[in-house]
Amino acid sequence: MNFDSYMPVLFDSNGSSYDLTDENILIWIAENKDALLECWKKEEYVIVSSFVSSVVLDFGRHIFATRAHNNMEIFQEYTDAFLNHFSKGTQDQAIYSTFDNEEYIHQVRLLMKKIEKEYIPFWKDIL
Repeated sequence: MNFDSYMPVLFDSNGSSYDLTDENILIWIAENKDALLECWKKEEYVIVSSFVSSVVLDFGRHIFATRAHNNMEIFQEYTDAFLNHFSKGTQDQAIYSTFDNEEYIHQVRLLMKKIEKEYIPFWKDIL
């Protein structure tokens, strides 16, 4: 599978990729409604669809960054890695990096679980 984007993308059932935009997400949700309803309750599908159609795409990034910064719940280097904020020489996955991937995953997972409970409490039933 080849794609030339460095940004997150959506894949359809044929393996084609699409840029992650509000419009493309809504199209993907609509096109995959039957498959999603096999996993979700109808009200969950409606909540997710309405959330995506009414909230700006990078809203979650702002929540994550704000929670991480305000509550000091995660190392700054892990926040930067999660948000893909780096400049030359500070990449988390560089050759001589001392970045701890296991601790990064652990800290991000803990923070995401807190955010999920607050913003999408039904999510635990889906996953």
